[in-house]
Amino acid sequence: MKKKKVHSGPPPRGPQASHIGRNCQWIRTHSYNPAKGRPYWQAELAKKWGVSQSKITKTETNKRRATQEILLKFAELGGKTVDWILTNRKWD
Repeated sequence: MKKKKVHSGPPPRGPQASHIGRNCQWIRTHSYNPAKGRPYWQAELAKKWGVSQSKITKTETNKRRATQEILLKFAELGGKTVDWILTNRKWD
């Protein structure tokens, strides 16, 4: 008898999870690279942060959970808070 392959898919996420990748991408595309005079490319951020471009791509497309490290780096880059990335709300 052949064993069935079980694909569990991506881990479950909260209701606001779709905002996370979209907010990270918004930060990247609205943060200008002063040396180039244009928004950062994923490859540039990957090199700057010491991570793979794939990690940034998968975070922005919600194909992987964003790590605390990546969330902090995106927040610092965009002058936002991690709360803003996670909830898409501004906290007073």
